[in-house]
Amino acid sequence: MNKIKVAIIDSGIDMNHPCLSYREVTGIKLIEEDGNILFKNCIIDSHGHGTAVAGIIFEKCSEVDLLSIGILDGDLKCKFTYLKAALQFAINADVQIINLSLGTVMEKYKEVLKSLCDEAERKGIFIVAAVNNDTNSSYPADFPNVFGVRSKYIIYKHGFVFNPNGLHVYANGFQQKVCSKDGAHLYVSGNSFAAAHFTGILANIIYSMGCQKRDSIIEQLIKARLDLTKLENEEDYNHFPKINKGLLFPINEENIERIRLHQKGDPEIIGFYDYRTFYFDYYQVKTPDGNKEVRIYSSLEEGLEKADTLLIGDVSFISYQQKKDLLQNLIKKAITLGKNVLVKDAFHPDEHKELYELAKKKGKFIKSKYI
Repeated sequence: MNKIKVAIIDSGIDMNHPCLSYREVTGIKLIEEDGNILFKNCIIDSHGHGTAVAGIIFEKCSEVDLLSIGILDGDLKCKFTYLKAALQFAINADVQIINLSLGTVMEKYKEVLKSLCDEAERKGIFIVAAVNNDTNSSYPADFPNVFGVRSKYIIYKHGFVFNPNGLHVYANGFQQKVCSKDGAHLYVSGNSFAAAHFTGILANIIYSMGCQKRDSIIEQLIKARLDLTKLENEEDYNHFPKINKGLLFPINEENIERIRLHQKGDPEIIGFYDYRTFYFDYYQVKTPDGNKEVRIYSSLEEGLEKADTLLIGDVSFISYQQKKDLLQNLIKKAITLGKNVLVKDAFHPDEHKELYELAKKKGKFIKSKYI
């Protein structure tokens, strides 16, 4: 089957990002000249939001031919006329899925958006839209022919919750590492990214089935969905507090980059923990604002004194058994010290029930990368 054609209406895409430069991406943006809306080629992202969305979609389904339509500015805002024109452009381009990790709460735009979504449905196009993070109602996510997506912590790579009555969806929108503009990576959360996860999952289902028929796709989504009640009952797996101060382990390129590209809204990094020997107590990281000295702690207890969360990154430099033992020991110690843990590797509650139970008993949380 041919690749799935997906349109992302967002802030654009950084087509030079290492995670996207080898992908099939066509980029355009909307501009206004003399009162007329024009479409022009574009390979940049005004914010980074669209690049994050694209990276998530490709991670879920590699068989995607992406059309990026940039309408949002650096503050993630645009005129409604831009959104209207972009939607019409995507519909006319005969894409199979339109991802809208955005929306409006303005009632005056409701009818125009509904008309466009109805047109897309008649052409067999699926629309995936993020529900507003701050309100219960937003458009086009509220429309019955649009997949309206909310965030939930779901550890399974292709996991989602789906209610066919109204096309309500929950997907993974918990804090996660995503691509951003200028080759960067950020840690973000929200319904926008949950929508991107579901778009990728939907694209994968359409590609696997070799079918675009709406009823058949809905039927497959019902078969593949997770049980919402079960997820909500497992509170220790599905909730995680905001990270304010984190301790990074280990010292590697990934974590150094996280400090180098630290942005407003990212958790404060107390320092590095690493059991390996370093001559100096500080690691110098070159940042856009100059060199930054980051404290290295050889004692996990000391490093976690001022942190609320242990952030465990890539530990692929050691063997599988060593990694398994190391993660268990680090996580147990952090939880015992009254700290939360975010671990990049898959750390499934079924395989580590005792540690998850310990975390629950302590009122703390373990968040594992989705599997």
